[in-house]
Amino acid sequence: MKLKMYFIMLALGLFSFAIQSCDDDDEDAPVSEQLEKAFTNEFGNVAHNWSTRGTNHVASFNQDNTEKEAWFDANGVWLMTETDIAYDALPAPVKQAFEALTQYEGWKRDDVDMLERKGMEKVYVIEIEKGKEELNLFFDVNGNLLKEVADKDDDSFNYLPSELPATVAQLLNEKYAGYKLLEVEVDPVSKLLEVDVLLQSAKLEVCFDVTASYAWVSTSQDVQYVSLPDVVKTAAQNAVKEHAGYELDDEEAEKVVTPTGTYYIVELEMDGKPDIQVEFKEDGTLKQ
Repeated sequence: MKLKMYFIMLALGLFSFAIQSCDDDDEDAPVSEQLEKAFTNEFGNVAHNWSTRGTNHVASFNQDNTEKEAWFDANGVWLMTETDIAYDALPAPVKQAFEALTQYEGWKRDDVDMLERKGMEKVYVIEIEKGKEELNLFFDVNGNLLKEVADKDDDSFNYLPSELPATVAQLLNEKYAGYKLLEVEVDPVSKLLEVDVLLQSAKLEVCFDVTASYAWVSTSQDVQYVSLPDVVKTAAQNAVKEHAGYELDDEEAEKVVTPTGTYYIVELEMDGKPDIQVEFKEDGTLKQ
């Protein structure tokens, strides 16, 4: 029971800065001189209105003909700026990646936000909806789809920056010097802490075991199929023969590095059927 509660706490944002319930909203709330000065230092003398969200203070304003919300903590530390942007204002790689998605045919595109957050890289959020369902799709500037999150409360608390545990930050600095932080979340199924980072132009997903002092579990990266070892490609071509009607995705694959070795994931596809993922070791044998 204690372990279950531990995971629940993580999933609710244990690593986020002062996330509180939106029931505590207070529009047009007076703020301290410290907060006013912090806003002016960041954005200049722009007309703005304050509200409170839990323990955070949010300034709403218009700048360069765009609507913005800037989040600060109680001490005047800037946390995040959320900017409403037009779809056509998205970087070309983000638009191309979004328009290439096939799993959301029939969904309607809605709002688009640009997020700038303390200690993290800029990301873009495209909201899509179908009936009563709403999803937020997170992309980095290179068009990598970082995550898909159900939009249940139509609030920005989930956008707030995440603070890495010291052990995780140290390991990332040692293994991936110069990395840039994109997203942090606890996977509700695997119970792993997933950290998306940008290393030069490559997007990596680095996973840690929260139950084992944040031990490093794996690092995964999307790669071109042609870059796979020849023995792995041969094994993949043989594997597809065992699944009638399926075709091998010969464009992309996934490389996964773990403390015990490296393996590759390829996908077998067929219209109207779930994809099949097959895992191979570096020598072309199936990963057990």
